Amino acid sequence: MARPIRGIAFPVSSDVYGGIELADPVRSIEDSVQMILSVSPGEFFLEPDFGCKINDLVFSPDSPQTISLAEYYVKQALERWEPRIKLKMVKGEVDPDHRNTVNISIVYEMLGTGLENSTDYSVDMSNN
Repeated sequence: MARPIRGIAFPVSSDVYGGIELADPVRSIEDSVQMILSVSPGEFFLEPDFGCKINDLVFSPDSPQTISLAEYYVKQALERWEPRIKLKMVKGEVDPDHRNTVNISIVYEMLGTGLENSTDYSVDMSNN
């Protein structure tokens, strides 16, 4: 099996030797997923398509259509921008304690390792 590649830690910081801190493959992928989902297309000057359109849903009603669109945007962004994973599941639901928040659960396989991992991402639909 191929050995997974380490990535740059996020947020970027220096290691004890003054170089760029590297993250283990699991952390590197988790950091990458969070960064992809937190950036809206158009925010990065050199790569204007980079990011996820989920923030376009701010102020949308908490309807099944909005949840489905949020899931679609997450799948679309991760499949395009994170080649080290294969998505297994993306599931969105309204937070029962905060009606304006959509929680997205993501399960993926890390390619080259066969390991499965999961992460969560929350979106405040009220833009507070």
